[in-house]
Amino acid sequence: MSPLLCPNCNSIAPAEGRYEWAGLALCVQCGRVFRPAPPAKLPADPLKTPPGCRVRRDYFRATYSASMRSRSAWFFVPFVGVWLTFVVRWTFFDLQHPTHFLGTAIGMIFIIFGVVFAVCAVVRVLGRVSVTIEGGIVELFSGVAFIGWRKTISRSAICSIYPARHQAQGTGVNSTGITIEAERTITFGDMLTPPKRDFLLHHLRESLTDPPPDAGASYELLCPSCGTVFSLSAIDLPAAIAACRTCACTFHLADLMDQVQRRADVPAAAPAGIRHTITPDGWELHADCRSLGGYLLILFAAAWNMGVIGFTIVAVHGGACCLLVFPLPLFYLAGYAMCKTALLMVCGHVILRVHNDQAELFHGIGRWGTRQRFRWSTCRTIGPIARDKNTGSMALEFDARSEALNFGEVLPEDRKLYLRQFLLSRVTVQPRRPPHELI
Repeated sequence: MSPLLCPNCNSIAPAEGRYEWAGLALCVQCGRVFRPAPPAKLPADPLKTPPGCRVRRDYFRATYSASMRSRSAWFFVPFVGVWLTFVVRWTFFDLQHPTHFLGTAIGMIFIIFGVVFAVCAVVRVLGRVSVTIEGGIVELFSGVAFIGWRKTISRSAICSIYPARHQAQGTGVNSTGITIEAERTITFGDMLTPPKRDFLLHHLRESLTDPPPDAGASYELLCPSCGTVFSLSAIDLPAAIAACRTCACTFHLADLMDQVQRRADVPAAAPAGIRHTITPDGWELHADCRSLGGYLLILFAAAWNMGVIGFTIVAVHGGACCLLVFPLPLFYLAGYAMCKTALLMVCGHVILRVHNDQAELFHGIGRWGTRQRFRWSTCRTIGPIARDKNTGSMALEFDARSEALNFGEVLPEDRKLYLRQFLLSRVTVQPRRPPHELI
């Protein structure tokens, strides 16, 4: 290890007289925790920008985008047009003859396939993939205009970036996308051409391996129990522990520096739809679930339910009453589930209140919803979990309880990320050893 310069007191910390953990270092002169600034990188070789790719940089933000348009997409558009024209004419012809009910049902299924093909064609022609880096937040987008798939991850949580691969029969291993390893594995860019994919991968590796935004910043080492700043006399560097003189609790330095890291990862400004208040005896966090996807889901759910009702009327008049037993009830249940989710995505909110270690988690609409009460000091970590193979909810993991509390399924990605980082910064660090006095 080489000597490090403390940005607070400008003293040099030698390799044998300092404590480092998770990319942070403790200055033995002033007692503050800082993130060492890495050495300057050599300039990378310039990469030719393929057609359809753009790079926009300013002081606060960097955006890398690539169009999904390719030559194969233009051959797919006429196929979709012929498919839809033939299927729509066939279906409407059968609708004019009530006895051709089976042909109408089959035509509706082929129309659904045609709509899926049309959406794929639009995405292949007008779609784009963009990555926006702003401070410690990385936002991924894949879609058309403002409609599409959007993910937000923390820059400090990114472990590696590499091309996604799959085994194709007879062709060996082929690159099919870009994978980012963070809190969860995210793969995107499957529809990009190889030059555009390589261009995006090159710039992501170059940008996301730069020094973090807080490189060179210093932080105070606070007691998790009473909030007192640890003095140098309260830190036992060889034993890697710190004893608070105010509350007589002892903590491991690794746990304290993890807490500093989590609080440094919280963005300075909360995204729209999130507000929090902090009081001496607790805090409250309020997150709205409103998003554009909720309004679109309402329209889709309304069209779905109207279509199911119309299909039911046609089935009754056509004498196919057996469909009322199966599968129409399943379609009605799906419509109910979509309406419930759409209302939560438009009118729902998540509230977490903590007062004197008593926490209450609420998720619902207005006063109607689910309430769960627990002791906040029993919470150990907050992490995204997979429910039905969809990473849509988070979990509060406890020591005293075997099951976790799941919440935040319908929150937008930016609010979910901020919520997780804020809650991680509030997780109570437990004393690792009994109280004692340092010699």
